[in-house]
Amino acid sequence: MNLSLSFCQTDNCKILNLIDCTNWRGSSYQIADVTAVEVTITSLGSTTGVTIDLIDILQEQLTGTASCTLGSRTITGVTTVFVGELIVGDSIIIGGNDYTIESIESNTSLTIKEFARTNSPGVDIYVINTTYEITSNDLVGTPNLAISDGIYNILYTVIAGGVTHIYESYQTLICQSECCIITRFSELAENYLTNPCDDKTINDNVMTYAMLKSMISSSKCGSSTGNAKILEIVQQLCQFRNEGCSSCD
Repeated sequence: MNLSLSFCQTDNCKILNLIDCTNWRGSSYQIADVTAVEVTITSLGSTTGVTIDLIDILQEQLTGTASCTLGSRTITGVTTVFVGELIVGDSIIIGGNDYTIESIESNTSLTIKEFARTNSPGVDIYVINTTYEITSNDLVGTPNLAISDGIYNILYTVIAGGVTHIYESYQTLICQSECCIITRFSELAENYLTNPCDDKTINDNVMTYAMLKSMISSSKCGSSTGNAKILEIVQQLCQFRNEGCSSCD
């Protein structure tokens, strides 16, 4: 299983991975073995960050209880809502083991791909969620705000099988900068018709686009320092013109 998170999933929001160490694979562990997951997010240059507890997201308890028999692929539920809460392909935890759903027959019956590893009568059932979307509510306690562009340090702390695993990555958020650049380019043709001699506006627009491409290249090379400098230039060229830009929430 991989555990990953993103700042948003909208078309107007882009995440650049500087150092991709966020995928956690415990070859000797199941997700059922994970007892704690915390993610600390800190803006580059800041001394304080925000910590999010994700264990209840990773292992989300479902309605009712379920039972399985050693060697069987049938899971039987009591007061469960399999049809409403699960889909084929989901991973679930029953009796301390991970399984993948092959089919869902009803709200109280489903079939797993693997054979059950234990007899587990009337136990809690969990669905495994390995993706979490960070919002402004997580970062600043206020929903529906645009998350500030910048470089963020992402620190994972995962406890599995009694062992603590720590992983770190950097991500550059460029929602507002990209929105600014798109807006400027959409205005460029109109401005040229009314003022074809405005070389400065044309040059600024071309420069912002070039800087955006530089940020993408810098991210692939893992340069957080380079990205920070380029982002600062883009913001200056944009003059923080983000009217009408989409929020990441």
